[in-house]
Amino acid sequence: MEARPYLQVTLLLNIQRRKGDSTAAPDVVRRFADRFWKSDWPGASRPRVYYDPRSLELDGPTGVLHAKAVVTTMSRS
Repeated sequence: MEARPYLQVTLLLNIQRRKGDSTAAPDVVRRFADRFWKSDWPGASRPRVYYDPRSLELDGPTGVLHAKAVVTTMSRS
């Protein structure tokens, strides 16, 4: 992304709460994001990130996002 700043990248991530975790959803997202950007993402440029908020509902479904593809678009404007 640093070499081609015109790339528009969006990651589709599955953020889940641990079993029995009743932490507020924004705090679960923050905890995930802090770890992800520090430990998992290699570059200084960050893509947009999408997650399905239903996965963080206390009584919601689990595994609501199981993507097998990455789609990128290019814009030179």
